[in-house]
Amino acid sequence: LRATDTFNLRGGGSLGHTVGLVNAFESCNSPVTFFGIDKLRGLKASKQIIVDPSVFYNLINIFGRFSYNKKMISRASEIIKNEDYKYIYQRASRDNYSGVALSKRFGIPLVLEFNSFLSWELDGANHWVHRLFTSATAKIEHFNLINADIILAVSDVLKYQLIDSGYDAQKILVAPNGVDVKRFSPNPPSSKDFKKIG
Repeated sequence: LRATDTFNLRGGGSLGHTVGLVNAFESCNSPVTFFGIDKLRGLKASKQIIVDPSVFYNLINIFGRFSYNKKMISRASEIIKNEDYKYIYQRASRDNYSGVALSKRFGIPLVLEFNSFLSWELDGANHWVHRLFTSATAKIEHFNLINADIILAVSDVLKYQLIDSGYDAQKILVAPNGVDVKRFSPNPPSSKDFKKIG
């Protein structure tokens, strides 16, 4: 479940991470139904359900995100009620609680991938609008963390930050971020590349 409010991405960490995880599950004969805000290049999920944002959603405000929660929960419920899912895996994103709602509704364990505290990220936001609803964002984030069956932290440091913040150490696993060296080469750019980019 990827409900981040950045859509139509062509590259970047969140996209690479999501595609890498889904494709890894699929390669282990674990079919995945991907619910997302847009199609991701290179994704090999068995089934892809795209839940488009509303026209107003690209204003990227808390009300648009709440509206998207409702839309995602409704669309995913239509699919989930007719299938047998072992768990819901959600990449945590700002103001999105659809994973918890679906987990509670259907009794499916929720694995919440946690990359950082959003309130910390928003403290450094440039625009005052992004900081305006930081308190609400922190409450939704807390709601997601306490209701997740497993919290998958991307580093030991983040795990200890979660424990220090009062979250149950027993349900926190660490899966460190990594690089697929078949896709991302450590070789430096060639002189032709330097010319091309100026």
